[in-house]
Amino acid sequence: MLVVFALIALVVAPAGMATAAPRQATTGSIGLRLLDVPVDAGNDPRAQIYIVDHLALGAVIHRRIEVSNTTASPVHAIVYAAAATIEDGTFLGAAGHTQNDLSTWTSVYPDSVDVAAKSSELALVSITVPADAAPGEQYGVVWAEVRSAPATGSGICSGEPRRHPPLRVRRSRRCARA
Repeated sequence: MLVVFALIALVVAPAGMATAAPRQATTGSIGLRLLDVPVDAGNDPRAQIYIVDHLALGAVIHRRIEVSNTTASPVHAIVYAAAATIEDGTFLGAAGHTQNDLSTWTSVYPDSVDVAAKSSELALVSITVPADAAPGEQYGVVWAEVRSAPATGSGICSGEPRRHPPLRVRRSRRCARA
């Protein structure tokens, strides 16, 4: 089974607010970075950025990630796994908490972090492939979601999510022996 996870940070404005005049862009950003690379994947440039692994049924992997905040204000980030797809060659993270098989096999601990300004915090992504998982490729995304309050009288400002290539998992004969 090939598993692919992208790490994406997202800033969301409060629901139900209409955009009025655009607010000046804020300096800095919220980001996610993979910290652990398997020794046997050291030469794969994708493994430096994404969780890409061939996993056997029943396998469990853990990868540390960093949630960074380069803005001038502290943030509270909710960190979670969601579904993703590949459409017309483009990796697409599903909106919000949309689930698929891979995202239900994935947990992030802690699932929320308070990140001081110009600082970072660590989280652990764990993927547990069920013993009865169907063979094939699975795609997912880890989101760091930060909700921001709109500026008084100026509407909503939300950041563009960072896009990353897919993370894939495919069951293979080679993995079945592991």
